[in-house]
Amino acid sequence: ATGAPGAAALVEIEISCCRELVPRSGSPATMVPYCTYQFPGLVSHDTMYGRGANPDFHDQHQFPLARTMALERRLERAALEVIAFDDADMDLEGAGVIGIARIDLEPLSKGLPVQGAFPLFSQMRERRGTVYVSIAWKDPLHDDGARKATLELLPQASGPARVSDPPSARVAGGGQNLEEDTGLGLLAELNSGNVGSGRRNAPVSPTSVSLGAQLGARGRQRYDGADDSIDAPGWQQSGEVGASGGLEGSDQIVVTIGQLDLGSTLFHDHRVRQMFMLFELLPQFHRDDEQQTVRVQKTGHVLDFGYTRVFPVRDVGLRTALASLLQAKNEEDASIPFCLVSDDNGIDFEDIGFFELSLHDVYEKGDFLARRVEVLDKNDVCIGTVTVSIVAQTALRSVMSSHVQS
Repeated sequence: ATGAPGAAALVEIEISCCRELVPRSGSPATMVPYCTYQFPGLVSHDTMYGRGANPDFHDQHQFPLARTMALERRLERAALEVIAFDDADMDLEGAGVIGIARIDLEPLSKGLPVQGAFPLFSQMRERRGTVYVSIAWKDPLHDDGARKATLELLPQASGPARVSDPPSARVAGGGQNLEEDTGLGLLAELNSGNVGSGRRNAPVSPTSVSLGAQLGARGRQRYDGADDSIDAPGWQQSGEVGASGGLEGSDQIVVTIGQLDLGSTLFHDHRVRQMFMLFELLPQFHRDDEQQTVRVQKTGHVLDFGYTRVFPVRDVGLRTALASLLQAKNEEDASIPFCLVSDDNGIDFEDIGFFELSLHDVYEKGDFLARRVEVLDKNDVCIGTVTVSIVAQTALRSVMSSHVQS
C-alpha cells in the first residue's frame, strides 16, 4: 500500500531464502540455518529452520502497526537487521552467527516497499552470504489476498550492508523508543552476555515416543506401509463425503481431519519436514490406509490434511463391536486414539503428537463438529491444535437401540 498515512495497519515482512551461506567451520551441507529479526519497537521473530547453504524459508509475517506521520518520520532514520544463525554451530563465543544484513527502512516512510537481496557480513566484515527480504505496508481493507512475487530473482541491494556498532545501553526498565531504535536489539543481545553462555537461545525440539508405547499393540507400526500418494486407498477429498452409497445417518460414521496449527516448538523443529495423521476406529474392521491422512509438507504454521472419510456401520460384527465399546466401563476402550507422525520422505517415522476423542461423549452429548483439539507430546505438552469432526451420534444410538432390542 502506497497511500497516505493511516491507510495501513500492518507491516508485512518476508524472509524468502538465503543463498551461498558460508559456515564458520565444517561443510556447508551440515548447516542448519535460520534467520531472526526485530522490527523497531516490535517483538522479534524467527524463521523456521533450513538445511544447507541455500535454504528456502518463505517466511511471511504480519505485524499490527498503524501507519502514522510520526512513525514515518522515525522510519526515515531506522534500520532493520536480519541475523542469520547456524543452529549446528556450537561456537559459544560467536553465538552461532553466520552474518548480519542491515536494511534501511527509509522507503517505508514514503509508503514504498523495501525489497532486495541483502548481503550478510560477519562481525569481521567478511561476506557470508545473501538474504532475500521484502518489507511492505499492508492495508487489510484493500490488500486482502494480495501476494508479492517471489524474491528469488530480485537484484542485489544497491549498497553494501554493514555490521552496525553495538547500540548504547538503554535505561534499565525503560521501554524501547522507536525514534532511537535502529533495529539493533538482537545484536545488542548478542553482545551483552544476556543470552546464557554467549549463545542466543534457539527454539528447542520436542521429544517423541513410539506409537506402540502410546497406543498399545494395535497401534504399533501401522504406518510401515503408508502410501505417499494423494490417491492412497483411504483418501477422499472432503467434497466426496456425499458419495456414501446412499447411507443414512444411522448407517455411517464420518471422520474429518482438517487444519493443524503448529506450535512454536514444532514449527521450528528442523527435523520435522512433513507429517501425516492416523487414528484407530475399530481397526479390526478397516484397513490401516483407510484411517490415515496423506502426507503434508511443513511449509508454514498451518497444515491442512483435508481428510474426510465415511465409515459404514451396517456390518453385524462391527455393530456388535461398537455396542461392546459403548457398554465398556473403561473410557480408554471407547476412545479413538489419534497420532501425529513425522515422516522424513518415507525413511524415518517418528510419533510426535497424540490425542483421544471419546465415543461416549459423542453418544451422550452429540457430534463433534469442527472441534479444535490440542495435540500433546509424550510429556503432555501442547505442540499444536487440529480441527477434527466426528459425526456419529445417530449411528451410535442406532447401534445401541438395535443391541438392546436383540
